[in-house]
Amino acid sequence: MSDKDLTMSLADSLKLTQDTLQAGVIEILGEESKLLANLPFRYIDGSGLTYTVQKTQAKPQYRTVGEAYKPSEVEYENRTESLSILGDEAVIDTYQNQIVADYNDLMAIEVALKTKALAHAYQKAFLYGNTEKDIKAFNGLNKRLIKNQMFQSSGIVADDLDILADAVKDANFAIMSKSKRRKLTNENRSLITKSTNEFGVQVTQYGEIVICDLDDEVFQAGDEGSIYVMRLSDVDGVCGLQNGGINVTPLGHMTGSPKLKTRIEWFTGMAVYDDKSLAKITETKE
Repeated sequence: MSDKDLTMSLADSLKLTQDTLQAGVIEILGEESKLLANLPFRYIDGSGLTYTVQKTQAKPQYRTVGEAYKPSEVEYENRTESLSILGDEAVIDTYQNQIVADYNDLMAIEVALKTKALAHAYQKAFLYGNTEKDIKAFNGLNKRLIKNQMFQSSGIVADDLDILADAVKDANFAIMSKSKRRKLTNENRSLITKSTNEFGVQVTQYGEIVICDLDDEVFQAGDEGSIYVMRLSDVDGVCGLQNGGINVTPLGHMTGSPKLKTRIEWFTGMAVYDDKSLAKITETKE
């Protein structure tokens, strides 16, 4: 099986890696982001992926005896996703290296800070990425939503989730603000279950839908009350893309500078294999 046939979660990648630095970064990503902990990532060769999306349904017909069928046409759309380069560098001064007892601990702290920021950057792009505004990033959910999959809020969070679940067959994941999740929990405690994911993080579920609650400030102004529901799938849903997984490279001493550096880099993006695998509900503006 080639890399391009592989799809793995971060938890799968963590089990397979034998690189201690990479394992540490993957674990931090999974702990920091419920989105990254749940999103399947398809490994691809090269810098991008081209795939086909079905836009219309076939139209079967009734016929009389002896009558010929007129084959119905199905519309398809070819899409190409390009990988983005997301990363940062953890840097410490040689003075810090000299006075601190354990250099590895010091660098690990710096790498952890940069990794958490990387997780937040991916989440932001996943929601609001727009290559027309930032060609270096990738298009996020709001650029991919189609009109028929956008709704107005009923004012009741559970009802909104039900509306979105009806719009997305086999919905299994929702993104909302923490304040919205608190409202859902307070109003529907009997319908809420809690569990611990593979990274030891507590997860809230509404039926079969995992709730990914993000800090309110992650959302753009006016979008804090929105709910996104989707089907995470590498076959017919929303999926992450990557080439080679997370790269963590100790670069050692920087030329011409009294500093030590470790680079964290990710060739990543996302794909939506079915336009109806994603839906959004927004609050009515008064």
